[in-house]
Amino acid sequence: MEMWGAIGAGVLGTAAGWYVCGLACRFGPSAFRAPALFCRLVVSLLCGTLFAVVRMQDGRDITEQLSALLLIVFSLLVSLTDVLFRRIPNAVLLAALPVLSALHWLKHPDAWLSSLLAGGFGLLLFGTISAVRPDVVGMGDAKLAGVLAAAVGWRTFAAGLTVGSALALAAGVLMLLDGQARRGASLPFAPFLCAGILAVHMLS
Repeated sequence: MEMWGAIGAGVLGTAAGWYVCGLACRFGPSAFRAPALFCRLVVSLLCGTLFAVVRMQDGRDITEQLSALLLIVFSLLVSLTDVLFRRIPNAVLLAALPVLSALHWLKHPDAWLSSLLAGGFGLLLFGTISAVRPDVVGMGDAKLAGVLAAAVGWRTFAAGLTVGSALALAAGVLMLLDGQARRGASLPFAPFLCAGILAVHMLS
């Protein structure tokens, strides 16, 4: 039964990943061409794999699993829009904030205040950096940090931010060493932040 459940979750995740690719394209310019078939397949298979992993994890109730699945979909969507268009749509953030936060509060009823404080801290921290160095962090990243912090809480956000920052640093160094980027070039931060948050959230 567990195997069939994981397979079913993987199929659902693959379909969700395919849909997310199409949805992300709607936030770009009208002349934008949809990602190549290979890219859509990679995103779909990644989403399906993550769904299956969540389904196979023991000790997670339905609320926690649903929270993880929606966090995966949200993370893939904002990562794609950031990579493709260097923007994180406000509509996506506003839709995700109450849903992800409510699921977190259902699992941790006493954590609603700390969750809100964590969200405010994430927004303030990245907002301050964006105000000082807009070439490094955009306001979209600041709002994303606020949503993620409210959705997962202090500990997961802090650990995920550490992991995501390390991944971004490693990617930047590798690009410089490989000659693919000049000094001062920027990377979209949303994919790294989301990857760090997801890794910590799914392993905790």
